[in-house]
Formats: sequence, C-alpha cells, structure tokens
Amino acid sequence: MTPTRSRKIVKAFRLDRSLIEWLGATAQSRGCTLTAVVEELLEDARKTYDLPTPVVQLLEADAARLGFDHRRYAQHVFFRRYEELQERAPSDAARDDAGQPTCERASQAVALASGPGLMCKDVEARAAGQAA
Repeated sequence: MTPTRSRKIVKAFRLDRSLIEWLGATAQSRGCTLTAVVEELLEDARKTYDLPTPVVQLLEADAARLGFDHRRYAQHVFFRRYEELQERAPSDAARDDAGQPTCERASQAVALASGPGLMCKDVEARAAGQAA
C-alpha cells in the first residue's frame, strides 16, 4: 500500500474486540501499523481494490442493475465464485456438523446478510451497548 501523504485526522471508533484482534494480527503479519491496515481496507472499499476504471465501471453498472450496494455486491460476487468452485468438485462438497452441505448453509447466510443495513444495525447496537 502506498502511504498517504495528506494530513491525518484522529477519529475514534468503538469496535468489537474480535475486530481489533483481527486487525492487529493482520498488521503484525504484514509488518505494518494498525492504522495502515484500516486505511488500506477503507481505500480498497472506496476504490474497488484499485481495479482498472473500465472494470470498476462495468462492475458498478452490474451492481446497480441488480440493486445492490457495494457490500451486497461483493457478497454476491464471492458467493457466485463459491458456486463455481462447488460445481467443479461436487463430490468434494464440504458438509457442516449437522451434515448439511455448506453451499446450502452459505446461501442461507447470504440471504440473511442481504437485509438492508443489517450489518450496520448490528454494529450500531453493539456500540450502544445493546445486545445484538
């Protein structure tokens, strides 16, 4: 990641301990600061991973056609890739502890996560000290 040379602003956020631990482990594995990891993640989201402009434009048009925001579209793309991988080796399809194919569990998770603002509501509830 190219360091940003602009003036930095200090802003505090309340994050779940597991997120801080994950960010810390990521920073340590990359040999950089926690701030650099957070900045990289935000820039990736904002700039669609620095993909070429024509690629970003086509993906954004596809997301708009589907009625998906940035996060929901990323879930969609990842899930479609998961389905492609499952089709290549259906006999190797993993099963969860209950014996249900993980592809079914994954599709249920995507359906649950696709609710409008579900993640934001959960994060805001935790920040306010409420049970999620």
